[in-house]
Amino acid sequence: MKSELLNILFISLISILSFFIIRDDFQHRKIKNRLILIGFFSGSLLFLVGFLFGLVQLIYLRDVLINFCLALTVAYLFWLAAFWPAGDAKLFALFAFLLPLHSYWKSYVPFFPSIVLLANIFICVYSILFLRSLGYLASLTCKEVKLLCRFPGRLKAFFTVSVFITLIRKIRPLAFGRSVLLIVGTLIVIPYLFNLGQGSITTSSLVVIGWLGAMLVIKKYIADKEFYVETMDDLKAGTLPLITAKEANFFSKEFLKELGPLRAEGLDERQVFLIKKRLKLKELNKFKLQKNEPFSPWIAVGLMVTLYLNNNIIQSIGQLFVQGR
Repeated sequence: MKSELLNILFISLISILSFFIIRDDFQHRKIKNRLILIGFFSGSLLFLVGFLFGLVQLIYLRDVLINFCLALTVAYLFWLAAFWPAGDAKLFALFAFLLPLHSYWKSYVPFFPSIVLLANIFICVYSILFLRSLGYLASLTCKEVKLLCRFPGRLKAFFTVSVFITLIRKIRPLAFGRSVLLIVGTLIVIPYLFNLGQGSITTSSLVVIGWLGAMLVIKKYIADKEFYVETMDDLKAGTLPLITAKEANFFSKEFLKELGPLRAEGLDERQVFLIKKRLKLKELNKFKLQKNEPFSPWIAVGLMVTLYLNNNIIQSIGQLFVQGR
């Protein structure tokens, strides 16, 4: 777009919509379709006015539509994979439609520049989760070290191995459950890989290995800390069960197949009925549920990071290291 005023109008529209959407998400745990539709209508109107006055070129509109279609497809796939509710998927598609394409100029990916926005959203989310996970892992380590210090000096070498094995067992993979985590990791790394150039296989491999290692630690933290317990009578639609390897006896493959896909919006009435029925069969009264936090603020954070960096976080950090050499 040639007009700086039009860019400011788009950013202002995004800011106003973000305020009302995040407010509603915190208050009602729901993103209203009305606000999403207002956003698409207002953005389309701005594009039309800009095109009529010669401020928006036809080729730019083409790139916006291609980017939006790809963003909508990815948002839908992420919804199918239960990474976010339908409302957050629509919000990402809306922001991909409204955010001026020059906002990605430092790492512009042809056809789908909004992959940078997607990357920044999930990098921010998982960075915070990883920091929480490291704190939890540190607390586990401190407990084991305190236990080790109780042994006499000559026995410490022997028990050090035992403590190390115990820690490894505590952070061992709990089964990802959804191999789609690998897809998210790949999506986050893709913009970085585009600018690595030839002969950077080792660097990219380290990034992927680091990502997967972080996922294991985060998975352990979520399984141990990010849940609350409800009684069978209080179990209701809209809540999301915590499924880990520890509950393999309850969540057998046959039962998961009967239960059907679990969406980020939570259980439906049929799934609640089936879980209550199985709880009675297993003679259980308590049930672990995942903590439910609004995701829309993280989409807004990823948007602000993208506007500030004009790049994805991984590339920005990599460029700092290159400049420091």
